[in-house]
Amino acid sequence: MFGVAYIINLVINLLILLVLVRAVLTWLPVPPYHPMVKMLDSLTEPLLRPFRKMGRSAAAGFDLSPMILIIVLIIVRTVLLGLLAR
Repeated sequence: MFGVAYIINLVINLLILLVLVRAVLTWLPVPPYHPMVKMLDSLTEPLLRPFRKMGRSAAAGFDLSPMILIIVLIIVRTVLLGLLAR
């Protein structure tokens, strides 16, 4: 079970890192057609899309969907690793 738990933990941590990098890149003057930005978009957008409507803050204009996705990923990781530990 340690192998499966390790892989689950690794994949979810990698996804969290990719979402964080993508969020930081939105604050920097990086062109959207840059290959790294395109790769990050293709990897993270399918995960972020369901949270877009929930994550829009009308008052401040911030997109909170990356933070919501990270919280969901942490919860999923905790539940899956807890189930595997039994």
